[in-house]
This record gives sequence, C-alpha cells and structure tokens, in this order.
Amino acid sequence: MANIVVTFTDAQRDPPSELIIPLEKGSVADTENIAIGATSTAGSKTAAADKRIVSILAEDECWIMIGAAPTAVAASGRKMSSGERLQFLCEVGEKVACIQV
Repeated sequence: MANIVVTFTDAQRDPPSELIIPLEKGSVADTENIAIGATSTAGSKTAAADKRIVSILAEDECWIMIGAAPTAVAASGRKMSSGERLQFLCEVGEKVACIQV
C-alpha cells in the first residue's frame, strides 16, 4: 500500500522582514507515514509553534486535506500526483488527512 510521507518542520526566516525562506530545518523535523486508502485517514502528528511547515510526498495519487480535524474527500481539497512533493504553511494544531483517487 502506498503512503504519503508527512514532515512537520520549521523554516528559516529572514529576521528583518520575517519573510519565510523555503528551507526546512532538519533539527526540528517530525515525520510520519499515512496510508493512502479508500477511506480518509488522518495522521497523528500536528503542527506546533516551532513546526508549522508541512512537507508532503505522495507515493501514489491521492487527495489531501489539512486542518484541525481533517477529513479527505475524493475530488475535494488538494489532489497530489504520484511522486509529487508539496509544502504548506499550517496553523498550530493542524494535521494532514488523505484518501485515494
């Protein structure tokens, strides 16, 4: 069974502007695998104050949803292709859910 690989981390910030630079900090990475199945599956890891960037790698096509109590629904949310990697800025307490295409 294919998974999505979800990593919550922080990003470098440019202090004068607080601009977020898309460079992950490995020292605060928190990763989990979530199985892509016929029903929505949410991960257990959540965004924290020091881990608000989520990087998602899809091993197969799927739909994802990010939120405090997310439920992924086919044809809703964000579709990911097999092998695609995306990054999102999350609010504290949010997690990721996925469902197969």
